[in-house]
Amino acid sequence: MRGGAAAKAALKSGDNIISINSKDLKKSSFDEVKSLMKGTAGSSFTLGLQRHGSPPFSVKLIRAEVRVSPVSYSGIIDGIGYVEMKSFSTRSADDLREAIQGLQRQSVEQHMLMKGIILDLRNNPGGLLTVAVDVTSLFVNKGSLVVSLRGRTPESIKSYVTTAPPLDAALPLAVLINAESASASEIVSGAIQDLDRGVIIGDRSYGKGLVQSIIPVSYHNTLKLTTAKYYTPTGRLIQKEKEAVPDSRKVVQKAKEDNSVKIFYTRGRRKVYGSGGITPDIELADPAATPYLSMLRKKGMIFLFSSIYSSSHPVMPRQPFDRKALMVSFGEFVRNRKFVYTSESERRFNELKDYLTKTSSEKNVELMKSLGELQQKIDRLKAQEIAKQSERVAQVLEEEIIRHYNEHLARHAELDHDPVVKKAVEVLSDSRKYSGILHP
Repeated sequence: MRGGAAAKAALKSGDNIISINSKDLKKSSFDEVKSLMKGTAGSSFTLGLQRHGSPPFSVKLIRAEVRVSPVSYSGIIDGIGYVEMKSFSTRSADDLREAIQGLQRQSVEQHMLMKGIILDLRNNPGGLLTVAVDVTSLFVNKGSLVVSLRGRTPESIKSYVTTAPPLDAALPLAVLINAESASASEIVSGAIQDLDRGVIIGDRSYGKGLVQSIIPVSYHNTLKLTTAKYYTPTGRLIQKEKEAVPDSRKVVQKAKEDNSVKIFYTRGRRKVYGSGGITPDIELADPAATPYLSMLRKKGMIFLFSSIYSSSHPVMPRQPFDRKALMVSFGEFVRNRKFVYTSESERRFNELKDYLTKTSSEKNVELMKSLGELQQKIDRLKAQEIAKQSERVAQVLEEEIIRHYNEHLARHAELDHDPVVKKAVEVLSDSRKYSGILHP
């Protein structure tokens, strides 16, 4: 963490903690290690560390209160401000304001005009309702409706409006969402869309818009009771209908809602449709990880190689990397680590062989003899799959290596290859295209 005790002591990602206050950690559980690290702010403890290619060493750290900012990254990409927010906690609106103001100062210092702002709410599970209203208030005019809570009775309806003037109500805005954007993320993106304040880009959001109460009942059980639901300014229900659990039974019959087919209109008379969750103006999926790359990550090959690489190169290498040399080194590394990748077709082929072996018959013996050619074809397909992923693996390796030197630069490198961010930059950089979406 930038500015934290570990950063001040020049600890690196990949350093192995071997002792705390001279206590060997070989047989210690994760919880025991965590307990040894915790303590009163201002007190100290000594870490024993092992870094690849170096003898063991010790560092003394001073404990301090840790506050993780909900704004995980901010920067300027091709003249467009970008802010990534991972949660809606008490500090979210203030931290977001500070991040945007920091980007505005940076653009002035660099003598360039910041043409727009991207608010990335992908994989943000939400948080406090009031914070969602405060975040929205940074972009929309004072007095704007953000969200409504509706229960079974008219008296239960409660509307939330912005009470503060915006930081900037005119700067072009794009909000990024995906299937893991939920709750408060959907309140913000839904309000921005309904008020025609910005363009929503990405995947349809999760669809989490319930107010629920937990009520203790007899025999140590609890009852989760839905008391209200979230609605966007146009009246769209945020909650997405979920499939009923097979063994569940309906205690109270639910009124059937025709929200999935009803047409709603934004402030500027654009059509939007109610179906639960927020459907983006521009639908574009996050790039999916391939099975080969996922297995490399799962087995720690990407991280371990990058850790060893950074230990062998004290100074961050110049960009761009020599990808050919990098992939040769990585190929040797995974072979030495005896990494084995089994493709889906190979897995199914092995299952077939096992079945034929276990259920031996004259017909199966003949089939086993004919599998050799199929095996060769599957091996060729696997080699082609791995070769096809070579550029993507090299890109991920570069990003991970950079992360071992500078987290901020690594995140910037990731965003350079992010198709959703690229689309947002493209839209915000073209005033005609941006206006055409909001005012068709």
